[in-house]
Amino acid sequence: MHKKNDSMKNGLVSDYTIWGSFADTMEYIARARTIELTRYGLTREQSHVLRIMYEAGRPLTINEIATHVLRKHNSVSIIIRRMERNKLVQRVKTYDNRQYQITLTPKGRELFEKMPTNSITMAFSALSDEEKETLLSYLKKLEDKVRGMLGLDYRMPFLP
Repeated sequence: MHKKNDSMKNGLVSDYTIWGSFADTMEYIARARTIELTRYGLTREQSHVLRIMYEAGRPLTINEIATHVLRKHNSVSIIIRRMERNKLVQRVKTYDNRQYQITLTPKGRELFEKMPTNSITMAFSALSDEEKETLLSYLKKLEDKVRGMLGLDYRMPFLP
């Protein structure tokens, strides 16, 4: 007979239950975001790259972007090539001809600035401003812990 696995252990919610709820919620918000971005011909990954580049305010290498989005170089390279075909970014060889500097084009900057965030705003409207601040502080705490566990303690100076 299989032992019942309660979400409560010793009266406390289990870490696994919290993780499951977090993963489910993220997936629901991500799906809503995907639907919203479709009319702009963007994927969530591309909108994420646009945000990173916009906030950086300077050209980035594929490695810098890959480090931030926790994806492999070749996967980010594919995203960048698609964005380049859509004239959202431009790849320029660096002086040593070993890497590319990726820059936002005016079209990419304009798209980022007009890109809606209604799905995100609507989802987070369930929380008060104080709850949002609390959630953000908890998420940063979790992120720092897991980044340390993965050996990813380095934070790019231009990112919060």
